[in-house]
Amino acid sequence: MKRFYIITIYILVHLTVNGQNPFKVVLDAAARGEQMPYLKKDDYAQLNNAQLNEIINYPVDTVQSLLETKVSLLGKICANSTNEAIVYRSAQNLILIVEDTSSLISDGALYRSLSLVPASVIDQNFRQIFNNRFSTDLVWQKDNRLIKLAGYYGNDQTKGALINIYSEEGNAQKIKWSALLAASRLNVTEATDKIIQIANINSLNSNVYHELVPDLLYTRNTKVYQWLFNQLKVAEKRCSYYRESGKVPIQCGYPLMEDMAAYIKDYPIEHDGNLILVNDYESALNELIIWADSVKDSFSIDRSIF
Repeated sequence: MKRFYIITIYILVHLTVNGQNPFKVVLDAAARGEQMPYLKKDDYAQLNNAQLNEIINYPVDTVQSLLETKVSLLGKICANSTNEAIVYRSAQNLILIVEDTSSLISDGALYRSLSLVPASVIDQNFRQIFNNRFSTDLVWQKDNRLIKLAGYYGNDQTKGALINIYSEEGNAQKIKWSALLAASRLNVTEATDKIIQIANINSLNSNVYHELVPDLLYTRNTKVYQWLFNQLKVAEKRCSYYRESGKVPIQCGYPLMEDMAAYIKDYPIEHDGNLILVNDYESALNELIIWADSVKDSFSIDRSIF
């Protein structure tokens, strides 16, 4: 009987989602405090203006869970819709919610949604709203995730705030490090030099790699990426990967070759955005090293996404 009840509820929810605007169904469920139906990537990709209007006009008042659901939906639309006009409208409404009610939305929810907005729809008004808030909100300036968003959305106003954060002796090291990374992304030379100085102290190995490399890739900074290119040449097997028989030592250049691929335009090694699509990794690594030496600082980095 219990199984029949669960199946019946699932069918009813499924039919409801298919019979209505699925995004409104999600918001209605959030408003009632019920479990929300799962939306597929296609739902976001196929969203139309009428459905978006229902999301934008949905009354949320000051209910935190409902606000965060609305913010989450708008962020995912920005990431998955194929209609640039819809993405732009979603982004504009997202930043207006942040401007009006961000104190009611958790830092994690803000970060997850704002990090999904593509650079192509971030206009000056969007940047100014974010940066006005970031430059004056001490709570935001103590959250390393929002600090990194400042590197993505930032302007000259933001640079000053970031320099103050990483220069402030009383700030935690993690906060200061995030501010350095964000400032480097905004091409603050002093911050970039400090990052490379710190990176030079740490020889890449499995532990350092997972702590350091994702942060360095985030900077989208040419000098930082040149430092990473130099690490491709290190012959010692300081990193590792796992097989059933245990850990196998490898050069750190192999995972680095894979992790850099998504962020460099005209990358010389075939990839799908996540994985290198080659059989001979050794030859591919050598090819990448030769290419990096030849382009020096004239390569292009993809700054269109967070």
